[in-house]
Amino acid sequence: MGSINRETLIPDHDSQQVSVIIVPFPAQGHLNQMLQLSCLISSYNIPVHYVGSATHNRQARTRANGLNPSDVAKIHFQDLPIPRFPSPPPNPNSTNRFPAQLQPAWDATMSLRGPIAGLMVKLSSTHKRVIVIHDPLIASVVQDVATIPNAESYAFNCLSGFWRAPQGAAPDIHLHIWTARVFHRASEPGPGVQSRRSLQHVQVDGGPVPGYPGEPGGWRETGRAGRSGRCFPPNSLPPRRHECLKWLDRQEPRSVIYVTFGTTCSLTDEEINELATGLERSGHKFLWVLRDADKGDVFDGEIRNAELPPGFEERVGERGMVVRDWAPQPEILAHKSTVGL
Repeated sequence: MGSINRETLIPDHDSQQVSVIIVPFPAQGHLNQMLQLSCLISSYNIPVHYVGSATHNRQARTRANGLNPSDVAKIHFQDLPIPRFPSPPPNPNSTNRFPAQLQPAWDATMSLRGPIAGLMVKLSSTHKRVIVIHDPLIASVVQDVATIPNAESYAFNCLSGFWRAPQGAAPDIHLHIWTARVFHRASEPGPGVQSRRSLQHVQVDGGPVPGYPGEPGGWRETGRAGRSGRCFPPNSLPPRRHECLKWLDRQEPRSVIYVTFGTTCSLTDEEINELATGLERSGHKFLWVLRDADKGDVFDGEIRNAELPPGFEERVGERGMVVRDWAPQPEILAHKSTVGL
């Protein structure tokens, strides 16, 4: 990325206050979490620009689970160009469980640096502040934020900063963590460097590793919002409910096991047969989302239609339901009939 003319980055007096750019990593669990965050920020009447390729933005919109369509409609989806990439099907028989079929799409997304820099420059000329929130896995494409005086960036991790491991699953570790926390404006910017970073040393001794800290004032406001019940915007279900939710409505409370393996894992035919046999013999009610792992382009071509044991669905009858398309996971997990995952 070449140098940016600072004269063009000074916002005019009529500029809006703040604009937010969201940069997700192009995998379903990241796209959806970033869209949830986008709608939360947008609920405070802050313009939000959700950035990605046309394919991945379409994926995020199509699979917007647990969100009101009217909230999603308020997000400014910025379809930015990336190179064409192959989209091979997942290989369920691979000995390596890494979702290698997604690697070409991830590699192509690394070319977003230039288009994102252009968007940041454009917004910085009409807004007093430009906030860039990015997935840590894609930090390299937003690095030019350091060259824009009225822009700043924050990393948003789609996984919880705290997790509970089973007793004895991992040894106690002593971590000395150095992480970039706060950006301070340089008093005299030099050539090629417009800001300096203040590094915060965090020492963790046998306890949970904390996530990204915020400014003290920000944490106070977050606490007030939580106590007042205004932490999250109201989410209403779409007018059309998925058939699996109607099936759950007919089941007793806390009686259904939800079976799914996410969007990056494909089961072999043998594993599918073993799981089906176990569910059938268990006698428990179940909702099974049986679908292959995502390809880099989820809209490219046919997906594998995994075969169940002959007569399986007829034998389990109303006790179980198999879903082969995209399922509304947040609603399933929140349903009163779901007892476990």
